[in-house]
Amino acid sequence: MNKSPMSFAVAIAQRGKGEKAAAIFGECGVSVLYIGLGHGTANSEIMDYLGLDEPEKDIVFGVCLTDCVSEAFSRLGDEMGFMGRGTGIAFSLPVTSATQGTAERVGLTSNTERSGVPMDERFEMIVVFVDKGMTDIAMDSAKAAGARGGTILKCRDMSPDSERRVFGVTVHRDMEMLMLITPKKDKDRIMKAICDTVYGETEQHAVAFSAVIDDVVGLR
Repeated sequence: MNKSPMSFAVAIAQRGKGEKAAAIFGECGVSVLYIGLGHGTANSEIMDYLGLDEPEKDIVFGVCLTDCVSEAFSRLGDEMGFMGRGTGIAFSLPVTSATQGTAERVGLTSNTERSGVPMDERFEMIVVFVDKGMTDIAMDSAKAAGARGGTILKCRDMSPDSERRVFGVTVHRDMEMLMLITPKKDKDRIMKAICDTVYGETEQHAVAFSAVIDDVVGLR
């Protein structure tokens, strides 16, 4: 299988430590950065098994060139003790396709499509980052293109160009993350509908990409 040029990297850290994880990501070339607030839902036995003692989490999302992932994860382990009990976890997924806005932010000159995806991988996860208040519009366009539904997570844009100063305090732009799991055959149509809608509303390219789902349960 050919290796994807881009990866979707996720770090789940203890509450309050997401800023440091995001800084490490950024220094390692993860150029699309967002932080969301998470809350663990597993029972105490599972939480203990995973080493996640504290349910309140900061979740850092990033898209980057795949070559950047190894260094980023190594530094999370060395500087933040990731993989130790209760300190945090990190993982990455291969990005199968990306919009122009996403490709430009990670340093690629054009859209990217991963080749060599096995035919039995029937579902993909579409991830879209939009300005706060845009998710209903994006979701409506996705449903019109065949999507069944999605999940929304509130987050903040951590890229330097999103910063602004308010009374001397750095404030990052509020964003929302929309996640949809869809049959692979519908992915391109849904992504195009979302991106066309976002561009029509904001005149900006949406940060959107898809990642392959290796296994799934609960979908018809």
